[in-house]
Amino acid sequence: MKYILTLLLLFSFSSAWAVDCKYSPNTGNDLSKIKLWDNCNGTRIWANGNKYAGFWRYGQMSGWGTLTFPDGRIWEGQWQSGKLISGKKYAAGEKEWEEREKQREIELAKQRLEIEKQERKKAEQEKEKEIIKKREDFYNNAKLECEEIGFKKGTEAFGECVLDLTE
Repeated sequence: MKYILTLLLLFSFSSAWAVDCKYSPNTGNDLSKIKLWDNCNGTRIWANGNKYAGFWRYGQMSGWGTLTFPDGRIWEGQWQSGKLISGKKYAAGEKEWEEREKQREIELAKQRLEIEKQERKKAEQEKEKEIIKKREDFYNNAKLECEEIGFKKGTEAFGECVLDLTE
């Protein structure tokens, strides 16, 4: 079973490793060269303006590819023996709209991440300020205690008292 799955995976991704087809792009209706296209990536432009760019097998669209029509429609996906077997058929302008929407969502996600990053940084700064304030309070309390005991500020004994209390 693993062997079969491995073969299927390799076959389905074979177009990613394919070489460019000889005489690509091919324009017009001359099929003599296209019939030779096998296991390669190529582009064919028909006389009516249709354009297929993708993987070819035995002279036919087979594998991943995109067929673009002059009116702006796009068929994109997995092809087999010249037919789209899985993928998506876009109306004129639809693919560009979807791509713009995806890009907009990416930009919004980036903005959200940047805001979260700034909020985390602000929270860390607030936490750092709180830690510093607690340390200051701790040392100030130690100084007050040393003063209450009778040590004079600015003397070595006062400093030693503060250090002893804060250890």
